[in-house]
Amino acid sequence: YTTLFRSRPSALEAPSADLLAQGLLKAIKQLIPLAIERYCAQHLVRKVIENYGGLCRTAAWVVVYAPTRATYDLALLALAKIRGDAADYMDAIRHSRWAVYAAEGSSFGRVTSNSVEVANKMFLDEREMLVIDMLCGIYLATMQKHVQRGIEAGFNAGPLASKPTAAFAKQALEANVYNVFLSSPTDALVIHAGNQGRPSRTVTIILGDCDDGEVAGAAICTCGEPQVLLLPCRHVCALCGVVGQRAAVFVSPYYSVGTLRATYAEIGRASC
Repeated sequence: YTTLFRSRPSALEAPSADLLAQGLLKAIKQLIPLAIERYCAQHLVRKVIENYGGLCRTAAWVVVYAPTRATYDLALLALAKIRGDAADYMDAIRHSRWAVYAAEGSSFGRVTSNSVEVANKMFLDEREMLVIDMLCGIYLATMQKHVQRGIEAGFNAGPLASKPTAAFAKQALEANVYNVFLSSPTDALVIHAGNQGRPSRTVTIILGDCDDGEVAGAAICTCGEPQVLLLPCRHVCALCGVVGQRAAVFVSPYYSVGTLRATYAEIGRASC
């Protein structure tokens, strides 16, 4: 079993239950000498209930959780008044293996709860997997996170932050269903024909002065979205497509990656 812990392939054969019970604890004590052996209090109390009756449930748990030897003796006496043989059964088991007052190490996780029992049953199949299958699953999950973070980093590589980029891309895709009637290179009527279950609508657009910078200029649309969201709406995107203008220049500077990083710069320094 020491070779099993050291992951030698010749030791990966499934052992019998008897050999596992005899050899595994010895291997743990040899390779993990600081490991503390515990008994499951949930199973201990369950045995008490099965063998001595349900009236012992509450008293048995009081014995388990007793914080000191004095309170343990009092709790055990109360259990003995209900069933003396139940108290004798619990007291005969080495206290350091299950009683809170005598257990070594941290108190956290000392008593098993029902939620842990449910988790053990839920992940039974995963615990019985071969080690190589577990490692492959961990690697796959890690790579999926890595790829997802790479995609998010790609969004932030442009001039706009990732969330505004996604919103702007959606507006640009929806701009294809509109008809544009120019009044001048900077203003127009944009009409939706009413297909795809949407009613027909006419809006008026005025494009402000803009240059070839990453973010500049302003756009006004009677739909109200550019004025409120500070992003070009689908109507502005449709007009920009007709006049050959980049719609991205009408995105507010507040949505730029530089502004985003500057906003959280102080928070990042404060948390270091």
